Amino acid sequence: MSGIRLRRLPTIVLGIGSLFLLSSCGRGPESGGESAQTRIRFDVAAGFGAPIGGMGGGILRQNNWNPVMCEIFNPSDGFTGLVEITDSSPNTRQFVLDLPNNTLKRITIPHFMKDSFGRMSVGLYRHDPDSSGGKGALVDRKDLRNFEVVEWRSVLMGALADMRERTMFPEPQGSDARMANQYPRSVRIQPALFPDSAISLEGLSSLYLSSARALDLTPEQQTALISWLELGGHLILSVDNPTDVTATDWLRDLTPFRPESVGSIPARTAQEAFRSWLKDSREGVLPDATPSRYRGRGRQTQYDYSRLDDWKDADFEDDEEAPLSVVTGRTDGARVLLEAGEGIPLILSAAVKRGEVTVLAFNPGERPFRSWENRPWFWAKINRLSIDSFKERREYTSWNVDGILCSLVETGQIQKMPYEWLLLLLVVYLLVIGPVDYLVLKKLNRQMLTWITFPSYVILFSVLIYYIGYYLRAGVAEWNELHIVDVVEGDGSDTLRGRSWLGIYSPGNDDYPVSSSLPEVHLRPEIGGNEDQGKSRTRISGAGLEAELSVPIWINQFYVADWIHHGPSPFAARLKSREGGSRITLELENRGTGPIGDVHVVYRGQVYQGMNIRIGPGETVTRTFGSRGHISGYAQGEGYEEVMQSRQRELGRTHRLPGGVSKNASIASFISMVTSRSPIRSGRVPGTTGFRMSDSGFAYPSGMDLAALDNRNDMVVMAYYLDYSLVDPLNAFEVTRNSRHTLVRLSLSPDTPQ
Repeated sequence: MSGIRLRRLPTIVLGIGSLFLLSSCGRGPESGGESAQTRIRFDVAAGFGAPIGGMGGGILRQNNWNPVMCEIFNPSDGFTGLVEITDSSPNTRQFVLDLPNNTLKRITIPHFMKDSFGRMSVGLYRHDPDSSGGKGALVDRKDLRNFEVVEWRSVLMGALADMRERTMFPEPQGSDARMANQYPRSVRIQPALFPDSAISLEGLSSLYLSSARALDLTPEQQTALISWLELGGHLILSVDNPTDVTATDWLRDLTPFRPESVGSIPARTAQEAFRSWLKDSREGVLPDATPSRYRGRGRQTQYDYSRLDDWKDADFEDDEEAPLSVVTGRTDGARVLLEAGEGIPLILSAAVKRGEVTVLAFNPGERPFRSWENRPWFWAKINRLSIDSFKERREYTSWNVDGILCSLVETGQIQKMPYEWLLLLLVVYLLVIGPVDYLVLKKLNRQMLTWITFPSYVILFSVLIYYIGYYLRAGVAEWNELHIVDVVEGDGSDTLRGRSWLGIYSPGNDDYPVSSSLPEVHLRPEIGGNEDQGKSRTRISGAGLEAELSVPIWINQFYVADWIHHGPSPFAARLKSREGGSRITLELENRGTGPIGDVHVVYRGQVYQGMNIRIGPGETVTRTFGSRGHISGYAQGEGYEEVMQSRQRELGRTHRLPGGVSKNASIASFISMVTSRSPIRSGRVPGTTGFRMSDSGFAYPSGMDLAALDNRNDMVVMAYYLDYSLVDPLNAFEVTRNSRHTLVRLSLSPDTPQ
């Protein structure tokens, strides 16, 4: 009997071991021995339309801010977390947040996408203020590679809609997969993953919102959407039910349409109206837009989609006899773009501050419109996409607007030793170590001393050259700021959207702290700049922004801070009179504490310049401006190409633009009018089937260019403040040389009583 028990002992031990392994299979390396029930869950969604936890999958727009959504569930003990985003550049972004016990938190971190290819890593750490970079133990990390980056000039439309509503653009004609990022794209966004930051929304060209989905947005998301719209966004709103608008305060205030009831029109009447609209190339058939006065070549036909080779004059396919449900009501001054039947509006449009709202008085997800074969061209026209937007092309952008504005905050300390002095030092050095040393030692009859004199000469001239170079180049630490601030006037508080170009010159290899207490401020490096020369670490928390900039010796490094602030505007302008197209009179009020040194006015494609305008703090003056010519002539960008090329080739040189800060900052405000003088290159492009390659001038992020305001006949007034900024200096270190200048931009509607 005892023998049998001994023979069974290995089986018993094996069974006990198996039970032990099964009991510990829930442990993982990330949890540090914790069970699955207590493990911290960390999911990331990068870009628009990415599913949470989908390891990427979204769409981001190049040269713009885009959202990175993080969802963190902490079932264990509470701690302070740190989320860090890294990409292909040496710059990192961090976000500090509290993670209490048994809580689920979802945060939006704006991330500036500079590259056209996507690679990103997002890590969650325990925050340790005493450690290097504030990072403690790693909790989890997600490497994202599946997201897509579209080109900066591409149209990216987001959609907050039901699953049955398909907001798609037409397929590109003869598309090349390698150029797919240039074509218009649309992406569906879940309400739960809609950003709660207005800056994060700037990657969207337009947003389609179903009125039923508007009820799902949180107050923070509503505020972000409203700010994005007022700062220049395009909201396309479909009204499914009148109560969706009338019972929602924030939506009712934005909508230039007061819905009252639901009616219907015959399907044949509706389809004929839509079909005629797609063929119409006249002015006024697009949402709040007039044909561009700058690029008018072929403009009258590029929105007539019937000119396409594969145009299908399609009818509603299914339920042809079923009526189209339409919401009727009062227009409240909105402009009717399309109507059907007996004057029933289908599409309406109105300006909302700098943005625009286009209202669809029907549900695009319902039949019979949902079955229409030409539905993609409907969305193309709503977004003002020409036929050329869907044709294959080869375009590249030589420069970025950052290069112009960063050259305005460059230091003047950087100098190069003249070549004549270098040659003279070389000749003197050769004479000293050669004939002079030989003759002197020969006369003293001490030729053996050359073993001492020769290295002495080398040391002496090395020290001499070092001090000469240090004297010419080292200088002192310098910090310069140029702020371009857009003002959107409100009822009690104005919205200030600022872009600050920051230049820092370092006489040695050093780290420089930067901070801001603004509630929404984000730092990024210069686009197209010398990122490899320096690096930065930016940390965002409830207290604002903190950053550390590592700057190499004798290098002028540049960064850009994007921020939104709510408060009183430092500048106000009111239209007093308008004399045809030659002279306008404005009342200008300086509410700031710094002096205004110059004022520029752009209206109906013309630049108006006042003579010797100086407005002291608290002063109100009335000035008459005379036309100085077309804006395309004003914005020639004299010397821009030379400066851009020089900045790329020579890091150790100061690059100055003629005309001063005021003129060049105002020209940069209409940067789409500035084109490079490089000739168009024609012929076969290597690796392609042969297309025309064109140089399209300067790239710029959303909101920088104001040509759209002039297109809709708004008057743009720009006031230049000397040595003054609306926000506290961002540098948290002492400098002996610094400058701060501000260009405030606001728009007026001359047709609205002032």
